[in-house]
Formats: sequence, structure tokens, C-alpha cells
Amino acid sequence: MAADSRLAPEHQLPAAYDDCTEAVEWIAKQAAGRAESPEEWLSPSVVDFSRCFLAGESAGANIVYHVGLRIADVDVRPLVVKGLICIHPWFESEELTQFEKSAEGLKFVQLFDSLRSIALPVGSSKDHPFINPAVLPLQPGLKLPPVLVAVAGKDELYERGVMFYEYLKSCGKEVELMEDEGGVHSFHVMLPQYEGTPRFIQWIADYVNNR
Repeated sequence: MAADSRLAPEHQLPAAYDDCTEAVEWIAKQAAGRAESPEEWLSPSVVDFSRCFLAGESAGANIVYHVGLRIADVDVRPLVVKGLICIHPWFESEELTQFEKSAEGLKFVQLFDSLRSIALPVGSSKDHPFINPAVLPLQPGLKLPPVLVAVAGKDELYERGVMFYEYLKSCGKEVELMEDEGGVHSFHVMLPQYEGTPRFIQWIADYVNNR
């Protein structure tokens, strides 16, 4: 299921987080048989609600993480979120990465400055917790679902993805890093002919099947 959400600039964050959290809660009501309008395709006879995952790429991976934080200590049973799949996640910070300090990287930073300015609340810096998760250390007792962080070696956000993985690991959370050395940002969507795409899809399938 793909959740829809309100978009910037008309609706800045946390609107998308709110909408996607509401989608998870709606599915939980379907699973529990408490929905006002039951959907046949979401009945327990069709869906295994005990093994669900939240997945997204780029800005979508950012949304997945923040929705995961919101539902971490919320009882949504019989829906069980077995993991968060964050593919090529979009995060930033005031401190630039090595790539972002390069001539090519600075062009990338300028592009994202314009995108971030319409997505975040007015006046927000790149150290806002919506875009820089490390500014708010996670509490040890927070029951965050396990996280898979997928990165691509030629992605402009590669370092950010690795930093996100290391941050979660430093907080004591269950996290796994999946790396495609030759891939670019969102290659599995933008470049289906790329030789690494079938391998990447198989990696995701194996991760889901083994949880």
C-alpha cells in the first residue's frame, strides 16, 4: 500500500508525517476490525498484519523514520511493524560532509537549500530535527522498529545515509546497512536497466522474508 500525503509548499512538515501516521493507524483499525468502512483487500484473510514494514526512498525514507518514531511506543496491534526500510534517505545538517564541501557537492547543497526551504517550517535551519535526526538523541527505552538503511556509492546522499546508520547504531537501536557501491540515487526506480537493480530488489526481499 502506498500512503498519500499533503505536499509542500502548501503544506510544510510535519503535515506529511501526520498524514502517513494516520495511514498506519487506519490500517491498524482495519486489522483490528474497528474500521468505519472495512476494506475487503485489507482483511486478515488477505493480509498478514503480524509482518508489516514501512518503506520509503529519499524524502520518503525521512518520512518513514519519523513515522516510525511516532508509533514506536504506540500499541497498534494486531498490526506489527517488523521494520523500517529507509532507502537513500534524505537528511542534512549545518555541518557539511566531505562531498558537500566539494565543488560538485556545493551545487547539490544549493539545490537542496531551495527544496528544504519549502518543506520545513519557516525559519528552520539544517539542524532542525526533521532533517537532522542526530540533534535529538533517542532514548534507550524507545521501542523503534529495526531499521534497514540502504545506500548507494554514487549517490550524493551516500554519506548522509551512512551517518544515519551510525547514529542509530550509537543509540543502541537495531539497524542494518545495505550498500550498492555503483548505484546512484534511487537507481532502482530511475534506472531499472542498471545491473544492480535486480540484486537490490532481491536484497530487500531477503531482508523482509528473514524478519
